[in-house]
Amino acid sequence: MIFGTGDFVPEKELARRGGLTLDARPHTSRPGVFAAGGVLAPGQRAEAATRNGTLAAGAVLEWLAGAEWPQEAGA
Repeated sequence: MIFGTGDFVPEKELARRGGLTLDARPHTSRPGVFAAGGVLAPGQRAEAATRNGTLAAGAVLEWLAGAEWPQEAGA
């Protein structure tokens, strides 16, 4: 059986199709929806991905604790 990659859609494109605007931060244009990893920086190395995930986790914890969503998020 042969499998092709013709149906592959990059994470960033999936986010765009879902109506999300992204920038380099974990906050997206939709409050409560965070981004990390390949959706922000495709092809990043493991060390960078770990730092990126740590930043996203911190943002999630702040949001759960009641922090306001940044007005410019995903701009």
